[in-house]
Amino acid sequence: MNLKKILKKYKRKISYLISGGESYKNYWKHKKREKIETYIIDMYAPHRIWLTSFFNHANSILEVGCDWGGALVLMSETHLKVCEFYGVDISPESIEIGRRYLFEKEINNIHLTEGCAKNLSNFPDSSVDIVFCNMLLLYIDPKEIQKVIKEFLRVANDSVYLLEFHSNKLKGVSDNSEDGWVYNYTKLLQPITGSAIISIIKLPDNIHPKCRWNELATLIKIEKNKFK
Repeated sequence: MNLKKILKKYKRKISYLISGGESYKNYWKHKKREKIETYIIDMYAPHRIWLTSFFNHANSILEVGCDWGGALVLMSETHLKVCEFYGVDISPESIEIGRRYLFEKEINNIHLTEGCAKNLSNFPDSSVDIVFCNMLLLYIDPKEIQKVIKEFLRVANDSVYLLEFHSNKLKGVSDNSEDGWVYNYTKLLQPITGSAIISIIKLPDNIHPKCRWNELATLIKIEKNKFK
């Protein structure tokens, strides 16, 4: 690891100790957003297309940490035109950008709301077929991670998908790396999901070469109907 990455890693650790994990939340809530044209290009990123290909069987889908809703728009354009989509994001500006886009394009089956991952109280128990997130939990600290995942499981009627940084090599359950929190989801999920069947699916090579995606990016699937 070079000096720049070492400094970045310890800057994150110090920030976490000082703020208790609030620095990530405040950063994304107040981050100045770019023009919608920039987001539309990113909407068709290969890793997004790969992720959303798992959702063909759903009638309703919730993305937590949806930004402006690009992944939901992608799905509504392709294989899930009759599905109802819901998106929650902590950034009011991102939600407003997404709502304007949906209004202009006359897309009526995507519903965006401002909200926090650990409190999805607008959604009743088992009210949405699939709940998913895409590189959201790397910003959630260990004190809150189980609460967040429990909320996903509460809302999901069928299954939960987490595209996140995962490693079985960690000494414990978590590590605050230079890219954010890396979790051992095998250990982390055991006390939450009990006997549920959990599938660990590695992101295909070279779909997303940035940072440490090729090394760590993993899709964790939790099938709620397999609970005992």
